[in-house]
Amino acid sequence: MSSDPLQAGLGPWRPAAAVYFLFALTGLAAGYWPASIYHPLALQGGPLPSHQALAVAQVAFFLLAYPLILARRKPGDRFWFPCILESAALLAATAPLYAAAAFLADAVWTDCLRSALAVASFCPLSWAAGRCLGPGGTGGAGRWSSAVLIVLLLAAVGLPWAGYACRDFLGGARAAPAADALWHATPATFAWDAAASRLGGLWPRPVWVIPLWLAAAAGLAALSARRGSAP
Repeated sequence: MSSDPLQAGLGPWRPAAAVYFLFALTGLAAGYWPASIYHPLALQGGPLPSHQALAVAQVAFFLLAYPLILARRKPGDRFWFPCILESAALLAATAPLYAAAAFLADAVWTDCLRSALAVASFCPLSWAAGRCLGPGGTGGAGRWSSAVLIVLLLAAVGLPWAGYACRDFLGGARAAPAADALWHATPATFAWDAAASRLGGLWPRPVWVIPLWLAAAAGLAALSARRGSAP
């Protein structure tokens, strides 16, 4: 691996960028034609959900695709710094898509920054998962790799399903607080809410969601460090 940290961070980013923009463009297309996914939206007027759909697609990339991309790379002492550089470059490169999505969603620049912050808050979880899955992490132990994948699938798919089941099948006033908590804690719906137009403020809300997932990332990073140092 190159000793130059900048080259180490951005050298292998091209395949990751191709997959990232595939996710982003898919999300943008879903926001442009939402009725093709959820027909009742065709009957609603007003701005398109293009900005929110783009944010959800970014979160899907960082939870489902990026950890697998990182897992295929050679491990190195400077794993975290290249990940930070690459993720920052990917988010910055999305600016033209943000501008196009925000125009049709009637969003302003503060909405774009808030959305980017919401997406970026899940990057540490993606990095830690990639470290666990890759060689030198927990990749040598199938049970740990399976557990990491379960965490990612739970965050991306399981929590939205649990929130839907809690709200629609349990129902009632007792289930409402749990359903609301699941909605906020789910990365995709958290990013969806953060990308809403003209909310005001730069910080995504509720504020407890970001520390929650940063704690999960710290747990995976600690697991990776422990497994990597094991003889």
